Amino acid sequence: MRFFVAMSVMLFVAAGCNVTLDSDLYRYIHDIEISITDASGHDLVAPLGDEKWMPEKERTNRWHGHINPERYNLSIVRPGKDIWQARSMEERLELEGPFFIIRQHGEDFHPFEGSWLFNNYQNVSPTKDKELDRQLIYRFTCPEIFGDDAEHDIVTFWEAEGRTGIYTYPKCTKAFLGDKELAVEEYHYTNSAGNKFSMYYIRIVLDK
Repeated sequence: MRFFVAMSVMLFVAAGCNVTLDSDLYRYIHDIEISITDASGHDLVAPLGDEKWMPEKERTNRWHGHINPERYNLSIVRPGKDIWQARSMEERLELEGPFFIIRQHGEDFHPFEGSWLFNNYQNVSPTKDKELDRQLIYRFTCPEIFGDDAEHDIVTFWEAEGRTGIYTYPKCTKAFLGDKELAVEEYHYTNSAGNKFSMYYIRIVLDK
C-alpha cells in the first residue's frame, strides 16, 4: 500500500489532548479518508492540493498534503460534547483546530486511487468504551467543492474495535451526507512493526 503521506503524519491531526500515553489509557483513533467527485466522476479534491500550501511551523520544507485553510473550513461535532473547531482564521492557519490533509493514491492502490481527504480524530479515555465517540459529524465548508458557502455535514457512526498497544481503532459502520447514505469501505493493512490497522474510505458523489 502506497500512501502519499507517511503514517507518522497521522498524529498531526489528533485532537489536542495533553496527556501522558500510559498503557492503561484507551486512545481512540477514527481513521477516515473521503473522496468527492461530481456526477461525471471528476475528482473535486485534487485541485485543493495544487497550491502545495504549508503551515509556517513546517520545518522540513516539504508538502505533507496540507490544504490552505482559507479555501475550506472543518469542525467536528461530537454529540453531547463541545464542537471541536478553530476559533479564528489565525488558529486555522496554525492548524489549531481539526483539518484535512490530501492523500493521493496511484493506480497500484486500486480501488482507492485518486485524491482523498484524510482525518484521524483522536480521543483519550482511562476507561474502555466510556469516552468512545459513537457518532462524529464532519462539518465541512468548501465553495470549490460544493459550489456554495453552506456547511455540509458528513455524519459517521462508530463501534468499538480491536486494540493495538495503547491504541484502539473504532470501526466506521455507517456514513451519511444529508439523508443520503454513503458507502463505507474498509481496508486492512499492517505497518512495519507488524501491527494491524483498518482505514475507512467514504465516497461522495455530488449531483452536479
